[in-house]
Amino acid sequence: MKKKAGSVDSDEFDRQNLTFKLAQAIIKASKNYETEDILPEYRSLFNILNREVALKVGNKQLMGKVVAIDNLGRLVIAQGEKQLSFSSGEVTKVYQLKTYSVVQFVWNNVKIIAINHSTEHVS
Repeated sequence: MKKKAGSVDSDEFDRQNLTFKLAQAIIKASKNYETEDILPEYRSLFNILNREVALKVGNKQLMGKVVAIDNLGRLVIAQGEKQLSFSSGEVTKVYQLKTYSVVQFVWNNVKIIAINHSTEHVS
């Protein structure tokens, strides 16, 4: 099994060093957790912005468009003109992103407009 899957028991692997570096990273992250310092990186990695989602909060299920991560780290969802912020919950579904491309050209003195529709499935 070790030959196929690899192993972390080799002499080259230093568990103590890994544990130390992991503990350092956790301590550093925990100091920034309640500040806004971590939000720019979190937002840059956030991949459901401007997507329609289903969100489960407690026993309630709601749908809306993800519009932001606010300065408190909460998920901001728009439902029509109303915006709601959530500090806990589970995104249970991310809906397909619809994209359109438009190509315009002239052929035999006739302006042609071609519209291409595609979707990207996320979950």
